[in-house]
Amino acid sequence: MKESEIIEGVTREVAEALQIPQENVKLESKLGLELGAESIDYLDLTFRLEKVFGLEIPDGELFQSSSRHPSTMSVREVVDFVVSRKS
Repeated sequence: MKESEIIEGVTREVAEALQIPQENVKLESKLGLELGAESIDYLDLTFRLEKVFGLEIPDGELFQSSSRHPSTMSVREVVDFVVSRKS
């Protein structure tokens, strides 16, 4: 799968999960701070990414980190995660 396809899929799923227009989802957008994601949205987005990309993402692996809060995570970081898992 090409990175451009992953970018398209991630931005589409972020937009659908957050019920916002896809054109508002930029790679540099912060999920919580700029796009308004809340805790339930991170869970929804994880399920969506698993389904769309055929991944198994263990609880907390994508959005839980001791070094940063999920609200500060960018769409690019989500794309990078999916790319690393699809490689």
